[in-house]
Amino acid sequence: MDYFKPYNDTCGHQGGDEILKNIALAAAGLLQNTPHLIARYGGEEFAAVLAGAKQAEALAIAERLRRSVETLNMPHATSPIADHVTVSLGCATVIPQPGMTDKHLIDWADKALYRAKAEGRNRTVCHLPQDAPDKQGGC
Repeated sequence: MDYFKPYNDTCGHQGGDEILKNIALAAAGLLQNTPHLIARYGGEEFAAVLAGAKQAEALAIAERLRRSVETLNMPHATSPIADHVTVSLGCATVIPQPGMTDKHLIDWADKALYRAKAEGRNRTVCHLPQDAPDKQGGC
């Protein structure tokens, strides 16, 4: 969630938890009847595992999730970018190679997330292959 700390500071931890539950429900609804899964990944972050998704499909799913959260129109009075809750998403895909670990994929997705935030938030950014020249990956 974009600007979660100011939201939590203003609305309290229970309010923050409620927003996170609503985001999780939106994501779960979007991924229902698919082999994909969504899980909370510490704090206000979530991770989605999109089993077998190609690069374009992963980006499309992530963007649908971003839009679905935005259409919930949950008020966020302390956000400098919108009057409602928004999310920034980082996307990465990989064809596993020898020597590659899950940490590579997590790192690429994390870098894409930070790029989404640096570019203004409320957007989906996909990992670019030049971000990690030593391993295969990207969107």
